Amino acid sequence: MKERELLEKFRKLWQMIDRLKAKIIDEDDLASDSDAHVPTQQSVKAYADSIKLDDLTAPDDNTDLDASTSAHGLLKKLPNDATQVLGGTGAWGNADLQPYQVADGTGDQTIDGTEATLNLDTELISNGNYSLSGDHITITDAGTYHISYTMMWDTTNNAGDSGHLVETHCEKITAGPTYTNIPASYDRNYAVESGTGNAAGACGAGFLAEFSAGDGVRVRMDRVLGTTNIDTTQNKSQLSIMKVSD
Repeated sequence: MKERELLEKFRKLWQMIDRLKAKIIDEDDLASDSDAHVPTQQSVKAYADSIKLDDLTAPDDNTDLDASTSAHGLLKKLPNDATQVLGGTGAWGNADLQPYQVADGTGDQTIDGTEATLNLDTELISNGNYSLSGDHITITDAGTYHISYTMMWDTTNNAGDSGHLVETHCEKITAGPTYTNIPASYDRNYAVESGTGNAAGACGAGFLAEFSAGDGVRVRMDRVLGTTNIDTTQNKSQLSIMKVSD
């Protein structure tokens, strides 16, 4: 009797084991989506390893996974504004390259064979990161800047001259003040007089330069060939600056 009872218990145990085994599936993609089965450990690992971000549903609108200055993470929510860029501190901000442009609004500045500073007295594009001080721009923020300039000149009734050679360059102004030539800014222009003694020319360059906060930049010019004076052309000489990186 006891032997029969023991065998019956084993039979029921095996039946229960069979029923449990029937509830376990080995399905790496979990495609059956069953609420009545459990996957094997291998299936769970295979499925988890195969998941990519684009397989997931849309996330909740929260900041839990945002990148920060202290941890890696996902991109912050887009601001839906084409003028915004993501800065190094993790905040959206304006893509302000800090453009600034000034001009010689007076003109008729004489270039007589002695190096002089181009007069700059008119703001064409204003920006609070700079200031204009008569003949130079002062820079507020340190960084790398793209600078370009044009200096235009002309003469009238100087028939005694066969031509003029004009040289220009920019100088960096640092504390002191100290003036340092910027080699990449050099240019020269030669213009031949017409039959009536009239001539016109232009010099200019574009270049990159490093500046510290409080530094300045100015344009220098000189007539190195020719015997009669020449003058700058009103509103035609300009100096432009734009920040490209910190």
